[in-house]
Amino acid sequence: MQARANGSRVLAWFFVVTIIAGSAFAATTPASGTLSPSNPTLSFSGGPYSISNPSAATGETPPVCTDATCGVYTLTVNIPSTDFNSYKAAISVGWTNSGTTTQGATTSDFDVYVYSPDFSGTEVGSSASALNPESTSFPVTNGTYTIYVAPFDVSPSVTFNATLTLSRVTQTTWPSPSPAPPLPAGTPRFFNYHAPPGVAEDAGEPSIGVNRKTEKVFGGIPNGGTVNYFGGFLPYMLSVTFDDRTTPATTTWNQVPLVLANAARVFGDPILFTDRDTGRTFVSQELGLTPLGSTMEFTDNDNAPLMPSMGSGAPSGVDHQTVAGGPYHAPIPTGVNPLYPNGVWYCSQAIAYAVCSISLDGGVTFGPAVPMYGVQDCAGIHGHLKIGRDGTAYLPNRACGGDLPYHPNGHPALIVSENNGITWSIRPLTQATTMDDRDPSVAVAEDGTVYFAYQAADGHSHVAVSKDKGLTWIRDTDVGASMHIENALFHAAVAGDGNRAAVAYFGTETAGAYSSPDFPGVWYLFISTTFDGGVTWVTQNATPGDPIQRGGICGDGTCRNLLDFFDATIDKEGRVLVGYDDGCISANCIAGQRSYGLSATNDFTAKAVIARQASGRRMYAAFDSMAGPDLNPAAPAPPGPPLTTCSTVVATDPAGDADHPLLHANGGNADQVDITSLSFGLSADGQSLVTTINVKNFTPQPLTGSLGTFYYATWTAARKNSDGSIATRNYATRVSVDVRGTIAYAFGEYDQAADAFVGSTTTVTGSTVSGVNGSLSVNVPLSLLGNPTVPVNDLQTLPAVIEPYAVAIAHEQAVRFTTPADRAPNVGAVGASWQVCPPVVTAIEENHPSISYTSGWHSLNAAAASGGHFRMHSGNSNAHSLSLTVTVPQGRKGKITFAYATSPRAGTAEVFIDGATRGTINFAGTSGSTFVPQFGASASYPNLAAGAHTFELRNLHGTVYVDGFVLEDATPTSTATATLGTTSSSANTQAPAQTSTTSLDAPAGTQTLSVVAESSSGAPVRILLLDPLGLTLATADGPSGLATLEQPVSGSGVYLVKVINLGLTPSDIQTAVTPLVLP
Repeated sequence: MQARANGSRVLAWFFVVTIIAGSAFAATTPASGTLSPSNPTLSFSGGPYSISNPSAATGETPPVCTDATCGVYTLTVNIPSTDFNSYKAAISVGWTNSGTTTQGATTSDFDVYVYSPDFSGTEVGSSASALNPESTSFPVTNGTYTIYVAPFDVSPSVTFNATLTLSRVTQTTWPSPSPAPPLPAGTPRFFNYHAPPGVAEDAGEPSIGVNRKTEKVFGGIPNGGTVNYFGGFLPYMLSVTFDDRTTPATTTWNQVPLVLANAARVFGDPILFTDRDTGRTFVSQELGLTPLGSTMEFTDNDNAPLMPSMGSGAPSGVDHQTVAGGPYHAPIPTGVNPLYPNGVWYCSQAIAYAVCSISLDGGVTFGPAVPMYGVQDCAGIHGHLKIGRDGTAYLPNRACGGDLPYHPNGHPALIVSENNGITWSIRPLTQATTMDDRDPSVAVAEDGTVYFAYQAADGHSHVAVSKDKGLTWIRDTDVGASMHIENALFHAAVAGDGNRAAVAYFGTETAGAYSSPDFPGVWYLFISTTFDGGVTWVTQNATPGDPIQRGGICGDGTCRNLLDFFDATIDKEGRVLVGYDDGCISANCIAGQRSYGLSATNDFTAKAVIARQASGRRMYAAFDSMAGPDLNPAAPAPPGPPLTTCSTVVATDPAGDADHPLLHANGGNADQVDITSLSFGLSADGQSLVTTINVKNFTPQPLTGSLGTFYYATWTAARKNSDGSIATRNYATRVSVDVRGTIAYAFGEYDQAADAFVGSTTTVTGSTVSGVNGSLSVNVPLSLLGNPTVPVNDLQTLPAVIEPYAVAIAHEQAVRFTTPADRAPNVGAVGASWQVCPPVVTAIEENHPSISYTSGWHSLNAAAASGGHFRMHSGNSNAHSLSLTVTVPQGRKGKITFAYATSPRAGTAEVFIDGATRGTINFAGTSGSTFVPQFGASASYPNLAAGAHTFELRNLHGTVYVDGFVLEDATPTSTATATLGTTSSSANTQAPAQTSTTSLDAPAGTQTLSVVAESSSGAPVRILLLDPLGLTLATADGPSGLATLEQPVSGSGVYLVKVINLGLTPSDIQTAVTPLVLP
């Protein structure tokens, strides 16, 4: 059973109720309590109840409760404002069985529902599984919650005891699958084909069929027929053509519009069946929880228009219909339409009984429904009907012969008719156990061999074989044991030749209560095959590296996204095909990890997928020769780096993809919920976060057939705890529009799985703009978010907004549709984390034209320098300097990194920014030399505000160096007032009193000549500067081996620098002379 709204298990009867505010409820002891991190456990009790209460939550309405029929407990959650961690509450309701229940069962059954804050709010947790204890967990924040404990079917003497616990939500560590054993040669291998983006995003409980009549041949390879798929409340049937000229096959997905299945309903079960003999495909959608049966339509060519059918025989059950077809059993009944050779069957159940009817005219009309069994025989719910080649009908049931009403200690059974549905017999698997939780599946081979696939009491996947139509059973095998499968469900069995069968199911290596939302397992699609009649089975993971679900697969609540079943079939060439739904489709979920190292949760999707056999032996031996070589499908590629943005737009979505969740194309224009983009920004005063959703054409009115719309912008916020762990919260803003056109704005913590607020919300301000490209904006004070840093400037720091997205959800008074009308970006993707602004990095060399140097600087070459050259200044001068002006853009923080070199004889210089000292740099090092220093040193000056900033190097003492600058979010804007001309340099070994000469051709405009000479031994040196006429302009001595000279000059020409070794021994002397030239 699927629901368009939040709901739970199907009941013996269906109530439409109105809850009256202020009603008195049966007392619990105590009636209320408060959970907090310092008080994490509470308990209460209730009952006994003289009558049972088989009502249940309907959409957003809790079960019917009076003084005598419910226990109601008020829970308050109080988490300190300084605690940024997320929390969840868990409730367990248990009881001791005693006596017979008011419905005749030997075991009592309580259900539990949790609402925030009470019946007027949202269901946040539920458990209605017939297990003892019933348990569920739900996210919480500060606020109140109301817990309803309903005695679904209880003995008048039974009481319940409930325990509540509060725990911190921690990052989940997902287990890795065990290494798979090698597959034998010829084992079927599978490729998985997801429907295209935006197609069949919510296709729960899918069925699959193959029209063998429309088989196509591409490149000499028959494709086995057209594949038809239907699930969820899709307004179309998918018709898929495979072309095997490529590997994997090329697929064409055709959306065949439906008429009857597209009619409005709240509950339903989707069923598709294709008759292998006639090619006729039936699409059925139940009118759930009503006695009206189902709508049904059919096609013989996989295309529109589909023809209407009567739908079902009367009286019909209210849930879980199944459609099948095949040859009639001898003797063939009278009244058969000679133009349609096969019978068409429709079966359904209503907890207390199950019925089946048959059509003799190809599914146009149906005869009266015939009871198959009653509640005294079997659990009402059943699997899918199969018709053997001799016309025998087989219906699998999870439990028969046990305690009423669900037969939990019974046996799985096959319900069989050998007279075209006139009578039915129950044929249990007496050697088998059952968990009484999920439906089994039956497959009938060409020779009548029956394969029965079921979930045993330990959760394992079993298959039993019968050669006599279920009268006796052999070879009951745990087919998942070789893959360490501890829990398996949703079995779908097919068979071809008598000794060949395949069973598909979802499985996990994790044991335990898989129906809990907190279940830590990872699920994959497994397929087990036999080619010797069930003597041996080979099991494989058909989705390696690509889970179909993380966490629980549940019977109710958010983790019921995969609903109750999927399907399998065989094409004309004997290939196995599995039509299933994928609950884990995003790159994050597949990898098990989100941005910034956060653990990924499940996507809770139901995306349409077809697993199709690509190689290996076929189900029909006649086609084994066409199997080709064994293939090994590759695991999905690892996800790329996370998306981040420094701009305002974090996500976009194509216009025109919004869908009415109830009426689809019949719902009229949906432009007001057609989200085109999501943006984040700061308010003008920088004190509020602003979320903005743009829609195609906003009008403040709900969709047709609904009473309101919620527009959510949601994201994750994270921060590190003192112990190094990461605390996360999911937030959302909401713009709500009601039927009166009233607009309201809210903010709060958010359950992204349920698309609903958690706990109390805060009313905030906002605004809307109607019309084309309309907008809906909400303002959230940063103080409500813990005052996050906006922006962050690197990819390691946690930003304010992680992986945002937007959804538009339509709602009614009683129900809230669980499928969004639109999402931006589409399901399986998230927006860019915001606001992540890595700096714009600019590296400039020391000769960049924006850097101004005074005289005294020299340009020298060195291979180790960043650009192969550097600047050097020697001598003591408070007048010499360099300067660089940069500009930091608005909204950013700039940073200047000064790169320099060091040497043993180097000195110091003082750094100033905007005239204020930033300290002294010591250029002294332990390696290198004055003229060949050691490179790699740097000093950084961050947090420069927007605007212009000037860096200066002043008070130069000794030798200092410049290798360049690295600018972050800063652009050089100054222009040098003078330039350093080309430096002339020389290196000589000079004897005592020996003179070396270096010449410099000074260009026009030369104002000053700067000279430096150094002896490697430290011997004293003397510099003489001669003008173009040979006259001495200046001299300078360096008694410690280093001499510098600075001389103003009045013209161009060739100047000579003479250096004399004044020492007593030979010495290596290096010389450099540089002109300062004015422009």
